[in-house]
Amino acid sequence: MAVTLTARETCGQRSHLLSGKVIGVTDGQGNGKLVRDLIPEVIRAAGGNPRASVLPEEAYRPALRAKLLEEVDELLKAEPAERTEEELADAVEVLMALAALDSIEWGAVEARRVAKRTERGGFEGRVWLARGPDGTWG
Repeated sequence: MAVTLTARETCGQRSHLLSGKVIGVTDGQGNGKLVRDLIPEVIRAAGGNPRASVLPEEAYRPALRAKLLEEVDELLKAEPAERTEEELADAVEVLMALAALDSIEWGAVEARRVAKRTERGGFEGRVWLARGPDGTWG
């Protein structure tokens, strides 16, 4: 799955595209990313001098999407279990921010998850569905 950069820049940031859809932004050189709100203070407390700014509204959703990809990538690489727990927490935090951006209460997301689980099951059964010879699912 290739992620390419567009030539268009917004607020000094480049958009990443996947299948023609904007999925995230960086500064185009890998020199910036969305971080948790208190990270600049953590860096200052450790003696650093962070160069932090607040994203404009139009850059926030793409930055959250890029952050979600970053967190999922870290989750997929995480070992041992303690790191997996940390990365799961980070991914959920980003998902909660995306929900809040669309004024979706996290409780509604959880209710939808439970309803889908009731209707379609979970993933504990490790059921793998293969495509048929005609390319369909069944």
